[in-house]
Amino acid sequence: MVHAILVADASRARLFSAENHPRHLKLERWWDNPDGRALSQELSRHMPGRVQKAGSPGTRSGLAPRTPAQESAVERFARRLATELQYETFTKDYDTISIIAPSYLIVELSALLSRTVRSRLHGTLGKDLTHLSDVEILPYVEQLLATTAVVG
Repeated sequence: MVHAILVADASRARLFSAENHPRHLKLERWWDNPDGRALSQELSRHMPGRVQKAGSPGTRSGLAPRTPAQESAVERFARRLATELQYETFTKDYDTISIIAPSYLIVELSALLSRTVRSRLHGTLGKDLTHLSDVEILPYVEQLLATTAVVG
């Protein structure tokens, strides 16, 4: 039985594979999202500024976005990860998939996962472990694979 473990946050993600009783994790893929680290001001600097129009000072020259720039960056990255998980599920034929990510990213990802990926979802862990090495992540993976419930 081969398990896929996605460890992610808003700025980066790593996909590991592990056998039944993981003694080590094999890094399959990794993704970087520089927009996840950027400030809202940096992400929205391309937006039009305020202009003076006759009779209405301080109005925007274009429509203001409904979603803040950082939330949009997280949503785009979650969409990319959901697509990549779909691809990896078909090419590697994982038996189960587990996700370790902050709660806000798990919510975004859960809404975007395909039926195929969702059917193989073994569990989630609401923690940001992207800063840890493969060896440091291993105890969390063992805990996650030992349980079947969603942990948060």
